[in-house]
Amino acid sequence: MTIEPNTVLQHTPWCTIRPQKGGSVLYNSRTDELHLVPPTGVLAFELCDGLTSVSEITELLAQSLRVSASAVSGPLNEYFEQLLTRGALEVAS
Repeated sequence: MTIEPNTVLQHTPWCTIRPQKGGSVLYNSRTDELHLVPPTGVLAFELCDGLTSVSEITELLAQSLRVSASAVSGPLNEYFEQLLTRGALEVAS
């Protein structure tokens, strides 16, 4: 799936992210899968609130990391595509 800048994503109800010692874990109760998530990934996941567009999330992350939006855009879209494929995110309606 190609993610457009105006796409709005939201968490699926069966996925949660929890802090663990040394990082965070994303748990998908539907598939019973655990995924280790880096701090930047946690922030990106939390910003998928069903209201904020991917371009807005890109800008927020770029500001937080003090890098350009173009440096964040590619890796962020890949991350979101993975979360969509794994059922952790869905496109907001």
